Amino acid sequence: MVGAEKKEETVYAATVRETVPLLAATLEQLFCDYHDLVYRTAYRVVGNSSDAEDILQTVFLRLARQGTLPEWGESAPNYLRRAAINAAIDQLRSRHFSQRVPLDEVEMHLTDRPASRPDHRMMASEIWGFLRKSVAEIKPRDAEIFILSAFEGYGNKEIAALFDLPQTTVGVILHRIRVRLLNELRLFLGGES
Repeated sequence: MVGAEKKEETVYAATVRETVPLLAATLEQLFCDYHDLVYRTAYRVVGNSSDAEDILQTVFLRLARQGTLPEWGESAPNYLRRAAINAAIDQLRSRHFSQRVPLDEVEMHLTDRPASRPDHRMMASEIWGFLRKSVAEIKPRDAEIFILSAFEGYGNKEIAALFDLPQTTVGVILHRIRVRLLNELRLFLGGES
């Protein structure tokens, strides 16, 4: 019996020695191909380059710890984008997101760039901080759907396919989130909901 156990351990050790370099090479190629996508996705959610770098590392470390990589085929970018979004939401929730977004970094991500007046830039920074904090308080799946739509530019049909949901359900989820965020933003800005 002891000989069989020893043989089994030897086979396992040999398998691990063969698998680890293959996993490392595959993971390295994934990193080279998609690190920018993961970083940009994380940055759009957290709004801070240091936090986005941490999330980038977290996503790839989680893959390394799994020991094996799933067979993604063409869906690797979608998987990694969703992993970045989830890691970013986790970070927003765990750190209660500090307001450390430099004004010049926020300005380049706004669709309607405010005038160069400092008060406009400060307000834009505060609104982005408020939005990130509010998204962190939404249910995880709904937050991921909102981020894919609002930050990543995915359409309802694409999101429905990723989550295996009817397109109308995605539309309803997004509508409810937008209404909620608009009401909260009105209160934040001193108006009525």
